[in-house]
Amino acid sequence: MKICFVYGGKDRTDGGLGFLRNLSLVLRREGHVCVAILGECKGLLLKGAVDQEIQIGLNWSLGLKRKQRLTIRKLRKAILDISPDVIHIIHPCGGFGYNGHIHALPIVWRDAPTVVTFWGLNIGPKSNWLARLSFLTLLWGANLVAAHDFDLIAILRKISLYTRRIEFLPIGSNVIPSPHILRLSRVQLRLQHGLDLDTRYISYFGGFDESRGLDELFRAVKLLSRRRRDRVRLLMIGWQRHVNHPAFTHVKTKIEQEGIVDLIEMTPYAEPNVVVSLLRASDVCVLPFRSNPVGRSSLMAALAAGVPVVLGVRRRDLGPLTNGVKTVRSGRVEDLIGAIEELLDDSSYASELGSRGHWVWSRYFNWDVIAWAHIRAYQKVIKGIS
Repeated sequence: MKICFVYGGKDRTDGGLGFLRNLSLVLRREGHVCVAILGECKGLLLKGAVDQEIQIGLNWSLGLKRKQRLTIRKLRKAILDISPDVIHIIHPCGGFGYNGHIHALPIVWRDAPTVVTFWGLNIGPKSNWLARLSFLTLLWGANLVAAHDFDLIAILRKISLYTRRIEFLPIGSNVIPSPHILRLSRVQLRLQHGLDLDTRYISYFGGFDESRGLDELFRAVKLLSRRRRDRVRLLMIGWQRHVNHPAFTHVKTKIEQEGIVDLIEMTPYAEPNVVVSLLRASDVCVLPFRSNPVGRSSLMAALAAGVPVVLGVRRRDLGPLTNGVKTVRSGRVEDLIGAIEELLDDSSYASELGSRGHWVWSRYFNWDVIAWAHIRAYQKVIKGIS
């Protein structure tokens, strides 16, 4: 099978590029051919992951300017030259002002069956009417629509003409544990990383935008340190690299306002295996997300590591994840504290939850499982079943 990926994101921060890379690696291992058509993204992350990478131009907006018309012609020519069995369009999250439109054109051209993965909606107040039109074209015209978060799927189903075309297809994480690390005990891992053996570590791994719920996490850590007799610390994995980032200013301000500077330990940038070992060295991983909980690769990394996870959610139904995490309602600090304390005080329950989470990851969210779910989706649209 020859799969043509169309990705119009600006860079690796726009959502979907790591997914494209890891999915392609497994698909190629299974004997399929993967070609990626890219726009503003440099695509360095895809090196060695796809059979062919085609850059067609920086401007993916519809218009009559010469560069816009040239990019559209390049896109059409690339698809015709590839002659794919299926076209997989990845719609970026657009969190960085993305207003691309032409990735919806393969839906109109109908050169091959199409699968669309929505990484986000990109139909907020800042999006223009063309962005909204391209979104609706993708949603209404694709043979199959996929999303990795149940909140997002619920929104898509409300505005879709064909709800039966919408499926949950999970994403994974770039952080994949090695068997060696999974065999090491928490004590061994703490000694390896120079972490105190008597401290209760609450770990966090991920970004620092408002949707992450860090305000609630910082407040919870502050209150826990006051209420508990044992020593509590927040382990922010890979965060030292963010300290000088302009967008990190509000996070530093919040940490100072809460008076928890001394309660936070930030590690340097960590390679995947180091991330896994640091997560496993902690007592509990807390991800108090305000939105899109299932679609975060940091959640998949924590599940893969086998650490018990407290997850902020807006809805209780998380599909296969329901029994693999401890959920709390997003934004409720006292509920968050209660969930953390329950895991800190009950080591048997914490161990059981970590094991269940790892099983859920291995059963539903590792890349072999994800790739085969996509292969079945491709086969479905090729056969004309939608």
